[in-house]
Amino acid sequence: MGFFANLTAKLGIDTSQFNKGLRAASAAVTRFSKQVAKDFRDTSKSAARASDSFKILERAADKGYKSVRRITQGIIVSQAFYRTIHAIQDTIRELYNFSQVVEENRIAFAGLIRDADKAKRLNEILQDLAADTPYSYEQAVDNARMLLAYEFPLQSIERIMRDIADATAASGKIESYKNIAAALGQIQGKGRLTARELIRFATAGIPVYQILREELGLMHEQIVNIGNLHIPADIAIPAILRGMEKRYAGAAAAMQRTTKGLTNAIRENILIISQNVFDPLYQNLRVNMEKLSNRLEAMREDIRKGGFGYMLANMFPPEIIQR
Repeated sequence: MGFFANLTAKLGIDTSQFNKGLRAASAAVTRFSKQVAKDFRDTSKSAARASDSFKILERAADKGYKSVRRITQGIIVSQAFYRTIHAIQDTIRELYNFSQVVEENRIAFAGLIRDADKAKRLNEILQDLAADTPYSYEQAVDNARMLLAYEFPLQSIERIMRDIADATAASGKIESYKNIAAALGQIQGKGRLTARELIRFATAGIPVYQILREELGLMHEQIVNIGNLHIPADIAIPAILRGMEKRYAGAAAAMQRTTKGLTNAIRENILIISQNVFDPLYQNLRVNMEKLSNRLEAMREDIRKGGFGYMLANMFPPEIIQR
């Protein structure tokens, strides 16, 4: 550097401007370097923040997914729980209603038959019919009560009911179950066969004209004027039942093997079993309800006789009333 300074002095070269420019360039380079370094640091920080943001987003998404999953699982579990509870409630309600129906029919049959043991046995027969045929216990009860009201012999009820069930299954008309019983009842009530009952059988899908030709040997002209023949009920009804049995015996049992029939059989068997299992509990509930009802009736009479104070006096001992 000394040699360069002496040389420039000897040559008379002024390097002040050059030195000034060099210093300025050096300063610019230094500022640029610092700016680059600063920008790099800022970029690194931004990248780090972005990375942190992505990590936060990832954690939030993961938490959100887990939360949604927990909420979804909770909804599914709660729905399953409430559906189960509702199913249990529906089952209990149906069992309670079935027990009521059995109890009411037991009393009704006892009134019709005048024998509690026979009424109980008939009730069991009707439950078996409901389990063995595609028809419910309530439907069997309605038909049995109708036949008893028309004074059909008790010992014939089960056979008649099975013949009706077979004929109805073969006809494919559920309404025939009641219509056939009603037609038999009308013959029994009138004491003879008339054209009105023949029409009712035909409407129910029963070929009654052919049955009468086969079983009683009647001609077409005689059947057309059936009212003039005065065929008594004790001849007409057995003939019609024989004809239905020959044609349709076992039809109800076959129908019971279908999906719909099996569903009915399962339902009826479950109800019958459950009703017998829980009958002591049901009877205990009935006894307690009877006690409560009797007590409320007594309170009603007391309040009518002497007002609220008189009712309280009869409800509690005197020292309790004073307190």
